Amino acid sequence: DLSNDKVSACDIEMGFHHFGYEKYAEGKNASQILNSIGILSSKTSPMWTMSWAHLLEQALDISIPDKAMGIRMILNELTRVKDHLYTLILISYQCGYEDFVSSLTIWYRRTLEQITLLTSNRNPSFIISIGGVRNDIPSGWISNCLEFLGLLEKELLTEYKFLTNSSFWYERLQCGTIQRQE
Repeated sequence: DLSNDKVSACDIEMGFHHFGYEKYAEGKNASQILNSIGILSSKTSPMWTMSWAHLLEQALDISIPDKAMGIRMILNELTRVKDHLYTLILISYQCGYEDFVSSLTIWYRRTLEQITLLTSNRNPSFIISIGGVRNDIPSGWISNCLEFLGLLEKELLTEYKFLTNSSFWYERLQCGTIQRQE
């Protein structure tokens, strides 16, 4: 029973009620698994896909070209930036800092845009293939991405300076500076 968003009673059914990705992957070939592995975590799907590809490449003694490794590394880093922005959005929202939430949401979307431009697909996992990547870096993408990252860094440093000097932020986090004990 659910009342006032609190569970007041429940019936527990013991047993197996779902199946994992391993069951889903049964009977599929390596390429089919690679193309669908992003369902494990939509936020970090390129990392899961790259892990699977890397595992197969090691097992089959496949070496990938340096450029493909570089593209994978760039994709991983952009995914990491995107995930950090998402976490900052959640923290800022909980603290009631709406202006920062709005700014971070814009940068989150711009990061997704960079990932989509790199991979030529809304699913960033799509670029990963066994033995490399499906396509090359688009013309002009590197300079555009570097400009984007420079602007993002500048924006985040500005916000960081504001936040570290803001009593509002410390009050919302219910913390303060730690003083060294004599």
